[in-house]
Amino acid sequence: MTDNFVSLECPSCGAPVEVNVKEKTGFCKYCRRKFACKEALNSPQYKDYQEYQNKKQLEGDEW
Repeated sequence: MTDNFVSLECPSCGAPVEVNVKEKTGFCKYCRRKFACKEALNSPQYKDYQEYQNKKQLEGDEW
């Protein structure tokens, strides 16, 4: 059962990292270093769903 979990430690100070799964970010409460998932940084950020729909229609995506 423990195979599904990993220990997250700050590479700077070794303290536990607090993770926000929804935003795919992390934060070290001790040294205040911030972390982000590479996938989250590379994905486009839309203000709202309508903006996303408009972009897809302009690209010709028939979703």
